[in-house]
Amino acid sequence: MPAPVRPATASGGPQRYRWRWTLRSTPDQLWPFIADTNRFDKETGLPTVHNLPGNESDPTDLRRRVEVLVFGLRIEWEEQPFEWVRPRWFEVKRRYFAGPMTEMVFRATLEPCEGGGGQGTVVGYDITVTPRNAFWRLVMPIQLGRIFRNRVRKALLKYDEEAQAAERRGDKNGSGEAAPEAAPEAAPILMEPARAPRFSAGGEERLGASSRALVERGVAPQLVERLVDTIRSADDLDAHRMRPYFFADLWGTGRRETLELFLNATRAGMLEFQWDVLCPMCRGTKSRSSSLSDLAETVHCGACHIDFKANFDQLVELTFRPSASIRALEVNDYCVGSPQRTPHIVAERFVPTGAEVTFDPELLPGRYRLRAASMAGGALVDAREDSEPENEVRVAISTAGWSDGAFTTSTTPTVRIRNDTDRELLVLFERLSWTDRAATAADVIALQAFRDLFSTEALRRGQQISVGMITLLFTDLRESTRMYREIGDAPAFGAVMDHFDVLKAAIGRHNGAVVKTIGDAVMAVFRNPADAVRAAVDGQRDLATVARASASTKPLELKAAVHTGPCIAVTLNERLDYFGSTVNTAARLVGLSRGGEVVVSEETVADAQVRALLGELGPRAVLPDEDVELKGFPERKFRVVRVVCG
Repeated sequence: MPAPVRPATASGGPQRYRWRWTLRSTPDQLWPFIADTNRFDKETGLPTVHNLPGNESDPTDLRRRVEVLVFGLRIEWEEQPFEWVRPRWFEVKRRYFAGPMTEMVFRATLEPCEGGGGQGTVVGYDITVTPRNAFWRLVMPIQLGRIFRNRVRKALLKYDEEAQAAERRGDKNGSGEAAPEAAPEAAPILMEPARAPRFSAGGEERLGASSRALVERGVAPQLVERLVDTIRSADDLDAHRMRPYFFADLWGTGRRETLELFLNATRAGMLEFQWDVLCPMCRGTKSRSSSLSDLAETVHCGACHIDFKANFDQLVELTFRPSASIRALEVNDYCVGSPQRTPHIVAERFVPTGAEVTFDPELLPGRYRLRAASMAGGALVDAREDSEPENEVRVAISTAGWSDGAFTTSTTPTVRIRNDTDRELLVLFERLSWTDRAATAADVIALQAFRDLFSTEALRRGQQISVGMITLLFTDLRESTRMYREIGDAPAFGAVMDHFDVLKAAIGRHNGAVVKTIGDAVMAVFRNPADAVRAAVDGQRDLATVARASASTKPLELKAAVHTGPCIAVTLNERLDYFGSTVNTAARLVGLSRGGEVVVSEETVADAQVRALLGELGPRAVLPDEDVELKGFPERKFRVVRVVCG
């Protein structure tokens, strides 16, 4: 690494420091490290910060009041929101009310090395400070220009090594392709802790006992070992909000098995879980609960000045942390704003009144939105690679709203924004798709392991929370009353219990969960429609196999139906359940099954994976579409297909 350019300081007025380093990694590889200014500030020895009350009465005032204490010296400032264009630069401005400075502007740049074949980055830091008095004018070149510069250099070398190690590993997702609309994320990387993690008294012994208990439960020893190593070595910032799908991608393991590992580890006392409620705009955690019964339905985001309702589909995520009885975590804020806190935002720019701002973002294919903080409206941008779209987005914002509503561009457009309002605007350019690494509440409560391990987890009585689109499987035994009469109550009851075990195994094998049994009927939930159809078909076939192997028991004929649609989560009979028209429809559809077949609704068939599965089963198994009527739905007909499983 070449030596940095020495800082230039002025003899009077502002002091300017300009540093440059050449690193081996690309800007895309380095951005998640350098733009995580909360971690960067911690690793460069800056003190923890504290938010002061802001101007909640004025939603247009986006500046924050912050203070720190350093050796008894109180430093207070007003901070503008960060500006940035990923992965090229970010900047923050501060105006100080107390402390050694009156103003500071901090700018970081990441420029590709010229002639490097796409490899290497020149990382620049440009800092302008105005010392408060003559004493600080003498101290600043030593404290900032020498000590802090060396800490920055050390942090950058560490980031470069971590990025290179990730590149060598390849960081492939070990659990399959992400959903098409999932937001792409940086390669999963755990940072080396700045200091050795601190265990609670007796924590090492408890960790060992918990790991042995997990292996005895049947959890794969290599998975347990990876989790134990993480608890022993992860930085506090990484350990306090552990995301199972992140670790699945990091370890190259399946997402379901990794989530089940974390759930079992919680039951064994190794981890604790928490339900995080995320703001739909900035996507930061705005509420945290240790139980679903404590989950708030309506949450306020002070940063975005909005109230919003939590939903299980996107806004509630299950995260984990080491048990307090095993490891003590110290998690503080070192920076109140950071580009990496909102990785879905590609660019964020201030636009003064009457001015125009231009920037050139680098996009991945997908849908984006331009919006202004604390202002309704916006513009949609569809970024494409496979066409000849316009390469410029030009909008004007007035008090009446936005000039244009939608654009189709390349993945490297030029964005021009003019502010014709009477106030400064903070404009955000954000990707609309949500992260693929979130274990959402909708995912978790549809997992059999969660329902088995945490059967008491339920919402407050009367609380209703949307779970978005789910797929339901209903089954029922054909002519079960006759079976009880013909073979007797005890043998029939035993056969019904055995059939529950067969169905539960098939449902769990295909990523579903049994919600409840009603008599000899089963209601199960799935997040993926194709999984529900596979479970229904396999359940039918497994029951037939059991019947052939047992000549003493009358063969059971199973009716089954699969339907997809929106639902809400509720608590019924002290357990999590689902409610709504989708549930009613699925329950009615099962009555159309003639036994030995699965009735599949057109809403489920609309899924591409389901259509592919039906194509694999072939025309002999999949009967032609038909229109049917359902009791309780006189206003419409339902189109279904029948899958014959005999």
